[in-house]
Amino acid sequence: MKKLFALCLTLIFCGSLIAGCGSTAVPTTTASLSAVASGNWKAMDSSAAQGTNLTAVWGSSPSDIFAVGADGMILHYDGQAWSTMTSGTFKHLSGIWGSSPSDVFAVGEDGTILHYDGKSWTTMDSSNTNWLYGIWGTSSKDVFVGGPKSNLHYDGTTWNSSLSVTDWPNSLWGSSSSDVFAVCLGGVILHYDGTTWSSMLTAMLPVTTTKTTADKTTTPTTFTTVNNPFLLYDFYGVWGSSPSDVFAVGGAHYTGKAIILHYDGKIWTTVNVGGADELYGLWGSSTSNIFAVGFTGTVLHFDGKVWSRMTSGTTYDLHGVWGSSPSDVFAVGNGGTILRYYP
Repeated sequence: MKKLFALCLTLIFCGSLIAGCGSTAVPTTTASLSAVASGNWKAMDSSAAQGTNLTAVWGSSPSDIFAVGADGMILHYDGQAWSTMTSGTFKHLSGIWGSSPSDVFAVGEDGTILHYDGKSWTTMDSSNTNWLYGIWGTSSKDVFVGGPKSNLHYDGTTWNSSLSVTDWPNSLWGSSSSDVFAVCLGGVILHYDGTTWSSMLTAMLPVTTTKTTADKTTTPTTFTTVNNPFLLYDFYGVWGSSPSDVFAVGGAHYTGKAIILHYDGKIWTTVNVGGADELYGLWGSSTSNIFAVGFTGTVLHFDGKVWSRMTSGTTYDLHGVWGSSPSDVFAVGNGGTILRYYP
């Protein structure tokens, strides 16, 4: 209890410092989770996964959907059934994205990047050995990938690491190639403006200390440090409908409770979701139809006004969510779990 109290004081103190420095404050709004959103989540036949943990899902249409997971697992849904694909690797896969049915990328352990051309998966040279987690792009010649201290970019020919960062991006989303968001461990959110990556939530704070000189006089010394009110949180998912409507989700250290932030194009706002469990995946079809999934089968839905709980029917952790339309949404998770949403 004392540790939790100390952590709370730390968060309050850091938040006060940031607001007091004249930098972007992060106000809080309240969202109700008392209501249960309408619609049904149903388990799909995922026997093809053989119980393998699934981490991400993406598709080009209701009859062309891919899911990736541990041990190189890649599944494909043709509108009738899920089947396994030959990935050519046993590395764990963490993210998937594509620009078309014949241009799909999967990323994962030890710098693994796979590409699907509509017929088979092949390994690409990433020149990177870090675990890659998130992937997003605007086209086959403009793809971003994030991982520990690495943000890679693909120009249609080669992957380059010239967009290196010092943080740990878990997920990426953008409205264009010059407006890309990356959410990270340790409460960091990065933004790419087409030229450089910069942190959105940290504030440079002047701190004065004292030192004793050789003649025993005390001299004040000023140095600069970085403070972030979300250091005790990890962000796992990001999605937006426009440059001025972006959501980020994650969880708090030690308590494992959810955090949701919203960006309106100017400031990030924290959303109080009443003690929901931490969230790992995020997708929406519009600003009034957003799904977040997470720990022990948690599913939340945002209708443009409030976040509501949904009954998922599973206790497995859910890691990824994607939809082909507002009324056809898929979620994947541990134990080979695949759920489908029908309103």
